[in-house]
Amino acid sequence: MMVLWLGLPMLIPRPATTGGPTVLIARIFYAVSLVDLALGWWMKNRTMAAARQNPPILAGGSIVAVTLATTPGILGAVLYLGFGDVDGQRLMGLMSLIGLWLLRPRADEWEEVLRR
Repeated sequence: MMVLWLGLPMLIPRPATTGGPTVLIARIFYAVSLVDLALGWWMKNRTMAAARQNPPILAGGSIVAVTLATTPGILGAVLYLGFGDVDGQRLMGLMSLIGLWLLRPRADEWEEVLRR
């Protein structure tokens, strides 16, 4: 995510396009990113609760939550490559990094679930 966030504009310079569908597509991408992060948060909490009864569920739900957290970074890269919106790309990359930080599997949470 850091490479996409910081490196993409340096590696592939793109001219910014204005007008047309750029603003609408950016807003749709922002909304999808926020929904994905909220869904990842819900999935992580649901997985942790379900894993207390059935620990093998823990790995699959954690993978899904982390995957959902990477979606904003990928959509930000698409926004930049398609429309040259570097500010939108950086904002969505930051959203993805925050999502990865919040939704990553933590050893202490896994230990708590697996001890039961």
